[in-house]
Amino acid sequence: YVLPAVDEPYPMSVLEAMSAGLPVVVTDSCGLAPAVRDAGAGFVTDGGLEPLVTAMRRLLADPADARLRGERGRDLTRERFTMPAIAERLVELYAR
Repeated sequence: YVLPAVDEPYPMSVLEAMSAGLPVVVTDSCGLAPAVRDAGAGFVTDGGLEPLVTAMRRLLADPADARLRGERGRDLTRERFTMPAIAERLVELYAR
């Protein structure tokens, strides 16, 4: 899944794609970019055309790596982005 949007704070479509096991390509101004990068759930680009094309080509050229990145994204959404996980984090933040 590719979201070339700039300054997208919390794109639900990226979370939905990752929860379905798809690797993602997002820009570095996407609010989920750090999580995608840290989990290895896809690629984070600067939003330029060539980096986006390169990231897509890498996924298409290596189906095994794309599958692995998709699995990482699915795991990430189950660990950090379900409603119970978000509620738990909010409770921790409020408790501080």
